[in-house]
Amino acid sequence: MIWIWLAVVVLSAIIEAISWDMTSIWVTCGGIIALILCACGVPILWQLVPFIVITVLCIIFLRPLVKKSISKGTVNTNISSFIGQKAKIVKEISEFSNGTIKINGVTWSAQSKDGLSIATGTEVEIVEVLGNKLIVKQLENNTQEAINNNKNNNDNIIEESQNETKNTDIKD
Repeated sequence: MIWIWLAVVVLSAIIEAISWDMTSIWVTCGGIIALILCACGVPILWQLVPFIVITVLCIIFLRPLVKKSISKGTVNTNISSFIGQKAKIVKEISEFSNGTIKINGVTWSAQSKDGLSIATGTEVEIVEVLGNKLIVKQLENNTQEAINNNKNNNDNIIEESQNETKNTDIKD
């Protein structure tokens, strides 16, 4: 029976080393206790009871504490750390094409979460990442400002168009 407990301990330790799920390690702890009891000549029933009790108690009480202490202080890395950050639109996002935003000095392709247009210069919040594209939503306080910017941009385009038409008429 000692070889069985030794196999339980080794296999559960290998599984834990591969998975890092903080589950198999507690089987290893229970197996070590059962292995010691087996080496002392304790009957199989009194090896199984402590093995099961220790394994279950460790999973219930110690696993959450260890997982919490391991995950404490983890920081999102790479692009996932952008979620929740604010950025400015560098190239307008329209309902038909992606725009561009700049965050941390790097330009990224961006798309509006709700599919609406967002004007250049508008401050947005990054809400999701799809591949190498950032999904953004316009901040509430910028909504009226964006409407005014779009209106001004449209007015400027119309005015430029009218000026070009006048210049063409004069040349003819």
